[in-house]
Amino acid sequence: GGARRAASALGATGAVEVEYCPGCKWQLRAGWLAQELLQTFGEDLESVAIVPSKGDAGTFEVRVDGAVVWSRAAEGHFPEAKELKRRVRDVIAPDRGLGHIDSTSGGAPEGAKPAAAPAPAPSSKPSSKKTIIATSAAPAAVGAYSQAVQSGDFLFCSGQVGLDPETGALVPGGVAAETMQAMKNLRAVIEAAGGSLEDVVKTTVLLADIEDYQDVNEIYSGYFDADSAPARAAFQAGALPIGASVEIEAIVAL
Repeated sequence: GGARRAASALGATGAVEVEYCPGCKWQLRAGWLAQELLQTFGEDLESVAIVPSKGDAGTFEVRVDGAVVWSRAAEGHFPEAKELKRRVRDVIAPDRGLGHIDSTSGGAPEGAKPAAAPAPAPSSKPSSKKTIIATSAAPAAVGAYSQAVQSGDFLFCSGQVGLDPETGALVPGGVAAETMQAMKNLRAVIEAAGGSLEDVVKTTVLLADIEDYQDVNEIYSGYFDADSAPARAAFQAGALPIGASVEIEAIVAL
């Protein structure tokens, strides 16, 4: 695309490497961030690779064309997906706008292009004191429930599992992949109501096996800023629908 050609003209090929400490069990976090970059930048990237570190323990670095854009050692913490996307954007496509991601950091850079078109418009059906929210960007409700219900300034989101809305099947890859998909589905429903994940005030995480808690938490934590994460409850359920490993519901202040 045009941004890709512009990046090439500046000498940037858009080759991203996420190097992680394998002994620290950070592979899931590295994979999640790599997937987030691919979803946002797509053809603007030449490649995205996750690389186990052979150096110091505790290494977590993200490089673009060999230049470090994030180092856990230097920053003192893992990158939030939004901040990492801004830093990668500044290298490969500095004129590109990132929509809501830019708005949370004080506005888009000068000359930034308008944000991409929003997700499919929701279907909002008023019913007395509540509004039913439905969107094709998340799995359709298949029982006596709604994807979300808005009442006043609050949005109550039904639990989302790792269903692909296009195939209607659980995504392959186990609990980590299901957690990513569940969060994508939840985000789509919230955005259909005009909110964002930053507006979430409470979540409930249901696990088929409590032993998966650490893996789920590693993926989940990447979707929220550490200093403003929502309240949360997490516990093991006897079983989850369609054999899912994880289900996540949310309450949102709009």
